[in-house]
Amino acid sequence: MRTGRQWKENVHRATLRNMALLVMAMAICAMGATRPAGGSDAALYTDKGLSDPELKSPSLFHWTVRDTPAEQLAVAQAREIRGELRGARRAYDALVHEWPNSPEAPEAQLGVARMATKKGMLRRAFAEYQYAVDFYSGQFEYDEVIEAQFALANQMRVDQDTGVLMFGGSDATIAENVDMFRRILRNAPAWERAPECYLMVGLLYESQKDYTTAAVAYEGLMTRYPDSAERSTAVFRAAMSRYTAAIRTPRDESALRIALFAMRYLQREFPAHEQSNLIAERMEDLEDRMSAMGFARAEFYDRTKGNPSAALVMYREFLRQFPDAQEAPRAKRRITDLTPIVTEKMGEK
Repeated sequence: MRTGRQWKENVHRATLRNMALLVMAMAICAMGATRPAGGSDAALYTDKGLSDPELKSPSLFHWTVRDTPAEQLAVAQAREIRGELRGARRAYDALVHEWPNSPEAPEAQLGVARMATKKGMLRRAFAEYQYAVDFYSGQFEYDEVIEAQFALANQMRVDQDTGVLMFGGSDATIAENVDMFRRILRNAPAWERAPECYLMVGLLYESQKDYTTAAVAYEGLMTRYPDSAERSTAVFRAAMSRYTAAIRTPRDESALRIALFAMRYLQREFPAHEQSNLIAERMEDLEDRMSAMGFARAEFYDRTKGNPSAALVMYREFLRQFPDAQEAPRAKRRITDLTPIVTEKMGEK
């Protein structure tokens, strides 16, 4: 136990230390120093912030109540046992700030994350686990922390779907959620649930109606984890996302081609897929769109540009790609009509 005199000395020492920190902070502000954009813990753990987090250090807002990290840890653990979540989190966090290099710091840092989780502070909890990964890797059960991060990221996704979050579904919130899953993938690319992270990223982008980026996420899973159980889902969702992206930009021939390739790949890989009828319907729709575009291009050179040589090439290419298209008979007739005209012009040259 501390004596009254020891307590006064500790308070005096802490006051002097914090005054010095305050003076330093005021000097930095006077020089025009700026804080990272965002204003929240989660903002520090975006793609930019995650790469270079700052080590926690003594501050005005993190007071310890004991003289050693071991004693401080005991206080935090006692508060946690009593269910004092806020007090326990502050005690754990104060330890990490005051003694960041102590043997007790990794355990305390996990305590901060654990208390934030119990309080439902999803972003804060994820960021605190990430801090442990960045600064104390190798000093705790790594898989348990990755599992905890996945649970937090997935809970945030579920809360958005069910409308639990006050601003659920907003672009900013979804972007944060995507960054969580991406960070897990960077933390543990060989983790057994890494393919699920790719799926979650794809689903989040789909919820934003960003189907092209969603497809890229699914295709990343297909490439990186070809033997995973999630691959079949990824192949299906990639094809469907490519299809949706293509029909939203009907004049984009490249998008149509990519979607058709993805749909054919899906059909070839899973011919007995439970959604085989839907797959066939969408393949037919894409082929119709592509054939209509190809025939329109040939007609453009034929009727509008008045270029029989180019039109003949286009009609022949159209028939090569779409021999069974509904426009095929018309293309054949125009080839018959244009062939002697082009031949005659070639003879004149």
